[in-house]
Amino acid sequence: LYLESGSLINVSDLWSAFNAILNDDGDGDEAQMMALFQRSLAELKYMGFIKSSRKKADHVAKVTWKGL
Repeated sequence: LYLESGSLINVSDLWSAFNAILNDDGDGDEAQMMALFQRSLAELKYMGFIKSSRKKADHVAKVTWKGL
């Protein structure tokens, strides 16, 4: 989803894709999955791949160069 999106990524769509991939059997704990997702977003922000968007509150902006 990161590669397919434009300069802004909807966090809700990112959560849906993350949850669908990691929770494919349907018996995962929702709180644990949300914690993993938030940790993943924090790591992407720490590595400089995303930042908070000023245009839309529910989106994050890509920071890295094109083609990654």
